[in-house]
Amino acid sequence: MSPSTDAPSSAAVALSEPRSGARLARARHVQRLLVFDLLGMGLAFIAAWFLRLKIPSETLYLPLSIYAPVAILLATVILALMVKARMYSATAGRTVSAEVFEIATQGTLAIALFIAAAFWFRDLTLSRLLVGLTWILLLASLIAGRLLARALRNAELRQGIGTRRLLLLGAAGDDQMLGDALSMEQKRGQVLVERRPLDPEQVPLMLATGNIDELIVHGAEVPADQIFLWGGLAAKAGIALKVIPPGATLAALPVTLDPSTGVPLLEIGRGLLDPAAQLGKRLLDIVLALIALPFALLIGLPVALLIAITSPGAPVLFSHTRLGRGGVFIKILKFRTMVPNAEAVLEANPELRTKFEAEYKLDDDPRQTPLGRALRKSSLDELPQLWNILRAEMSFVGPRPIVPPELAKYGPYRDLLLAVPPGLTGMWQVSGRSSVSYDERVQLDMLYIERWSIILDLKILALTIPAVLSRRGAG
Repeated sequence: MSPSTDAPSSAAVALSEPRSGARLARARHVQRLLVFDLLGMGLAFIAAWFLRLKIPSETLYLPLSIYAPVAILLATVILALMVKARMYSATAGRTVSAEVFEIATQGTLAIALFIAAAFWFRDLTLSRLLVGLTWILLLASLIAGRLLARALRNAELRQGIGTRRLLLLGAAGDDQMLGDALSMEQKRGQVLVERRPLDPEQVPLMLATGNIDELIVHGAEVPADQIFLWGGLAAKAGIALKVIPPGATLAALPVTLDPSTGVPLLEIGRGLLDPAAQLGKRLLDIVLALIALPFALLIGLPVALLIAITSPGAPVLFSHTRLGRGGVFIKILKFRTMVPNAEAVLEANPELRTKFEAEYKLDDDPRQTPLGRALRKSSLDELPQLWNILRAEMSFVGPRPIVPPELAKYGPYRDLLLAVPPGLTGMWQVSGRSSVSYDERVQLDMLYIERWSIILDLKILALTIPAVLSRRGAG
């Protein structure tokens, strides 16, 4: 199977068209999966309850007032497990048997967790018959719903609705195993495939046009850092980037095994560029902001009063313009730590200005007031940014907000930086704060976006406190 580079094929023509229809079809499929799962679980819980009432062989230990909230909690756990297992991915490509096995696994795991919790809280006495009925009916209803959703999806595919568009680059287009696997999907109308020679300079443009759903490359042809960059661009465009692994060279990348073709194929993780990840991050920010707000007021009000007394002649708060998510300008709030004529001080010292423009930070800034220096050392000057977090302009953890001239320092990663909200703290702050070079800061910001998780955010927040107290690299 060699790349087709002559006259454009029907697949090539189709891949050049907008894919909005395919996106909508896959979105409908995911919605159907969710609706069928919710309806199936609801019917299973209700049926299990009424069937248990009809069997008089055992006293009913679990009243409806307890069973109903337990059922809701159990359904939530099952949904969470299925989301983690990528059961709501329109491009997961599982076989029927694999999907049935996954449903059985996640449903059984949820029931097992519930039973373990019941044994832990000994006040909750279980009806074994009710648990057994719930388990059997849950699995049956979930499997039935998935089979129905699959039948509707296949009917759409036979009509050419929602066909997946896949582009194979370079040696990936010559892979015999992959070609054989995809040919079966092509016969079912599930995928349109085009093969092209690999031109690394053209890949970002292909991803930007957004006319494909998946891009497959051979890992031996592309350096790992290049794959990471393409992975970020693909995530922004909603495109799955998959790699045929060349041994262990991609072991450091956030990859997961993709079972859709039966071929060793790795999908590059989206990290914080995944919309679901950004939603989870936003919910975490809201919870943490509400917890921190009373403490911020308790500390912030006396700090504001001290600034007004020790450095009159300018507002207590200082706002400076930075780039937020999407390249939108945002006003970042801080307690004023400099003298009222700070800009004039900088203009009067050309050497100082040159150093500031190189790193956008001064280790020994003569513009700072004595109180301001203490506030910066402790990072208390950033307390007002809690307001920016509540307004969704910032996050607790993320890349630091930058000014437009700094964007050039991020080179090809600038679009990835602007795809996420800036943070109050981040990996570079806990890795040495201002003692970290700018190039290292860029690498740490990209590493954070690539490897993001809620646990990572909590770890960085926990490490920020000792980093501030030790005053490592602060300035």
